[in-house]
Amino acid sequence: MASLGLVRVGRVKRTPLVRKTPLARGTSVLRRTALRAKPRPRDEWTDPAERAWVIQRDGCVAYHHDPKHECADTFGNPHGPYAFSKLTVDHVHDHAGGTKGVRAPCGGCAAGKPQRAFMTGMCARLNGGGGAPSRGLREFQRERLRMLEAQGRL
Repeated sequence: MASLGLVRVGRVKRTPLVRKTPLARGTSVLRRTALRAKPRPRDEWTDPAERAWVIQRDGCVAYHHDPKHECADTFGNPHGPYAFSKLTVDHVHDHAGGTKGVRAPCGGCAAGKPQRAFMTGMCARLNGGGGAPSRGLREFQRERLRMLEAQGRL
């Protein structure tokens, strides 16, 4: 072998390829684990019977506010404003502004009002499915809840 000019090479250590980006291992800017919301305490859960009652009462409130509104589920599949199995419940503060990131009262704790005094039905497109209710729609929800309370229909 030596006479042919070939040199025996020992085992070559292979190094792993490293991406030269900010996402390379160890220098990640992004979180590696998903952010998980803390589960709500049991007294803040929405009662399923109340949820069904509110959805039956309202349908999609966005449709009442704007008849041109097209209701859709979380995945964007269209449905009617009274497709009760696909609607969600939106918790509404009784005053404009509310508190950002804090859900409106749910357990009937505010002024002895029932849970349904702070809830309206809404399609998933606007309630957590990528969209958000506009300021005008929020005001319409508050007015609607005040009207229902005055009529004794809560």
